[in-house]
Amino acid sequence: MARYPSYKPSPKLAPRRGGRFLLTLVLILIPYLVINAAVFFFMTTKPEYEVILGDTNDYVTTSFVIKVKSAFPYKSLTASMDGEPIELTKLSAKSFGADVTRNGVLEFSMINFNGMPAASYEQISILDDNPPTLSDQVIEDGVLTIYLEDSQSGIDESSIYAVSAAGATRRPLTIDKETGELTFSMDPDGLTIHAKDRAGNEVVATCTPQPAAAATGLEQAAEAPPDVQPTGTDES
Repeated sequence: MARYPSYKPSPKLAPRRGGRFLLTLVLILIPYLVINAAVFFFMTTKPEYEVILGDTNDYVTTSFVIKVKSAFPYKSLTASMDGEPIELTKLSAKSFGADVTRNGVLEFSMINFNGMPAASYEQISILDDNPPTLSDQVIEDGVLTIYLEDSQSGIDESSIYAVSAAGATRRPLTIDKETGELTFSMDPDGLTIHAKDRAGNEVVATCTPQPAAAATGLEQAAEAPPDVQPTGTDES
């Protein structure tokens, strides 16, 4: 009777316990890690936005635009200046803007759909909210010479005038636009000078000659410099 060799499976085809365990580990662990990483990403993602500050043409008003960069929805987007809320205007689906009429610190705040916040601050300092300055007052031969300066919007020459103690209005004798020198016919009882810059800020200065010192013998004391007390007002 013929004898046939017994069948033995090839070692390469025999199932391995280690391979089955590794396959199970891959099929369970990788999805678990991916899902948890995705959950962590969604729960910790912060909102993204960009703030663009505008320029100014009149030194009275400027503007800003907020562009939303986040791909995810957000709960809120707010802006304020020095603690006062600013109403935003929707410019497009992902951009908002507003006008600003004074200098200060802008604060922006955005809250993502997952509650994660983001905030930023911007300084506005290009607007002219200070009045012009008056300096170097001299009285000589009944003429008051004074210098007017404004470093931002510039002087509005048409706004310059003086009022005498009797209430009469006087226009400058001369105005030098290059140096800011003004001259007025001086009133013995003093003058109140008014001037504005192009942003509407006004300076008011009272110029009063100080009494001359008492004469000694035939010598007369020299004329004392005027006493000027400036005050500024903001009409912007």
